[in-house]
Amino acid sequence: MLFWFNVKESYTPMLTAELEVSHKCRNQLRISFGYSTTDDTTISLPYWYEIFPNDYLAFDGTTDEDKYASLVIDLTNLYTLKMDNPDGNWYLRIEDSIADGIPGKIKSFKLVDKTRGIQIPSSITSVTSFDGSKIEVPIYYFREATTNASWSILKSQPYGRQDAAYAYLDGVFYAIGGVEKRGPGMTNVSSVEACDTGTNPWTWTQKADTLTTIYSPKAHVINNKIYVVGESPSWTIVVDEYTPATNSWVRKIQVPLTNGDIKSAVANNKIYIFHNQDDTSKLYEYDPSTNTFRDESQIATLSEVYSEYTLSTAYGNIYLFGSNGPSTQTSVWEYNPNGNIWIRKSDLPYSYIYDAVSLNNKIYTLEYYLGSEVYYTDKYDVSYIKEYNPLDNTWTEKPDILPVSGRCSLALIDNKILLIGNYVPTNPTSPKLYAFYLPGKWTEKSNMPLPKAYHTSTVLNNKIYVIGGIDDDLLPTNTVQYFNPSNNSWTPATNMLTARYNASSATLSGAIYVAGGFNSGYLKSVEAYNPSTGNWQSKANMNIARSSFGLASVNGKLYAISGKTTGNVRTNTVEEYDPSSNQWRFVANIPTPRSNFATAVVNGEIYVIGGLYTYGTDSNAKCPIIEKYNPITNTWTRVADIPTARSNLAAVAINGKIYAMGGLQDFVGVTYITEEYDVASNKWKKVAYSGTEREGHTASVVNNKIYTIGGWNRSSSLEEVVEEFVP
Repeated sequence: MLFWFNVKESYTPMLTAELEVSHKCRNQLRISFGYSTTDDTTISLPYWYEIFPNDYLAFDGTTDEDKYASLVIDLTNLYTLKMDNPDGNWYLRIEDSIADGIPGKIKSFKLVDKTRGIQIPSSITSVTSFDGSKIEVPIYYFREATTNASWSILKSQPYGRQDAAYAYLDGVFYAIGGVEKRGPGMTNVSSVEACDTGTNPWTWTQKADTLTTIYSPKAHVINNKIYVVGESPSWTIVVDEYTPATNSWVRKIQVPLTNGDIKSAVANNKIYIFHNQDDTSKLYEYDPSTNTFRDESQIATLSEVYSEYTLSTAYGNIYLFGSNGPSTQTSVWEYNPNGNIWIRKSDLPYSYIYDAVSLNNKIYTLEYYLGSEVYYTDKYDVSYIKEYNPLDNTWTEKPDILPVSGRCSLALIDNKILLIGNYVPTNPTSPKLYAFYLPGKWTEKSNMPLPKAYHTSTVLNNKIYVIGGIDDDLLPTNTVQYFNPSNNSWTPATNMLTARYNASSATLSGAIYVAGGFNSGYLKSVEAYNPSTGNWQSKANMNIARSSFGLASVNGKLYAISGKTTGNVRTNTVEEYDPSSNQWRFVANIPTPRSNFATAVVNGEIYVIGGLYTYGTDSNAKCPIIEKYNPITNTWTRVADIPTARSNLAAVAINGKIYAMGGLQDFVGVTYITEEYDVASNKWKKVAYSGTEREGHTASVVNNKIYTIGGWNRSSSLEEVVEEFVP
């Protein structure tokens, strides 16, 4: 007997699971499928569930044993998930729900990839019986990492609870309180666990319990302390303060609570507590710096009550998302602390918001759709991320669906959204799903008319000039074209005097300077472009011919840094160019000579990022070392290494932060990772993935937006796509 579940017309699945099972009472069988990273040995991301019809018959309608059914399950939605995980384990979990001496049996299980035309067998090669128990069968399967992936599935973690509070402080992630099964029923617990996210794998330790059990806790980080807000067993609003250095808790406030429930959020380092009560909703304010509490006598109330709601914050305001069930709209309210007023914003129809976090002043909500919402939304058993932009009062449904069921939680770690789910309250040690979500910030702009790689680019008058490089014929070119972000257009400009690639450029005193590069040999020539006349003019040669180097403009002078030179060796020399005298002179050598790196200027200092260098016997090792040059003191200083060592990358600086994009990475090849370096804190973090993997490209900034242009893609083709990134 063959069962095929498919309700789509003219449709071919991309991936299917095929299995043969039997049971005299088929309603006792439970089947699920799922996914995990290769580090796991059990499902962390459950995907598909099925309970067989509620009868006591075998698959052929009799009560005979060993009547096998061949089941074919469509796993296309799991196959096409937008994840950056390149491979993983795919699972079949099959369970006999009753131990009654009538076992379930399975005699085969395999995956069939319809797009590649291959079959992947499991370890099931003979009949396996199970009675009142379950078995899990993994199949290792390679999948391509998704370009511009938003989701990254992590190794499952043992800690985390439904309705827990989560906080991240100084590289440590905290899981506080929540619900789990202890004894005969569900219990709110006071346990606290902390995880060092800088270790691989993550390591967890027990911390001091909260002072009392706290119902529906929320955790907030303010001035290097964690504040947990919730309800105590004695029906009071409590705010407890945790100090990581001493691993201790202190109760800051305890306010009587007559009925209803509470949620909280932080704005301007103050905690706002929303209290749903009878026919009125109240808002309270707690200021940790003064330990003062303001109630409804001082804070405006809201004449709306919601059965489901959550709070978040952006631009110093509090945002409330409330509904009275999945068949109703979600009301959006903005509370302005300065004006002490509530303002109604655009409603969101038929949504069921579980949680929300604020990132870069945009609010990301997690919405879960159950079967009851399918009538209103045409969505079933999936979770959606939606982005709310308070500035223009608009919602954007992110296309990257994660098919998780049940309650999930959202938290922030290093500018990334962390989803925690797959809670099994009856089994506190069950593996929890941990997945990072990176909101897409990259958008495509007009393609470059003349694709090229190993070119150079610089900005003049808010236009990006793309100069030289390798063209479609894999030859050095002298072509110049500029991109105008204001109207998303390309325009050709006057060609350079010399065709060259792996050159470097910078803007100085209203002119564009291009230096060095390669064309049948290493070049030391320099030429300058005058936008008023549209002409190129030769300037004084550098002292050292160099290619794959850096050129930076600081305080009215140019600095040519390191790179490769005659003899195919890397030079540690650095030269300074003075346009008033049209002369080059040597300055302090760079401590780590390198090539194929990127540069960025912050606060008058030049940062040299990544590239290739000699490490031991490897003359082309990826360099993680970051060094900065101060032209005033003529000194070099090493700063924090970049987490993802790579060459042929691009980098720019905006508002005291450096963004390193793309490049060539060991074992991965061409990458689309973007990492952010905060000069003030001397720390790196991953912030986003570009849509296009590329190396040998350039990046430029216009009006605080980053534009990546050209380069080679993973298919070793010249890339014409231009992408815009808004940090």
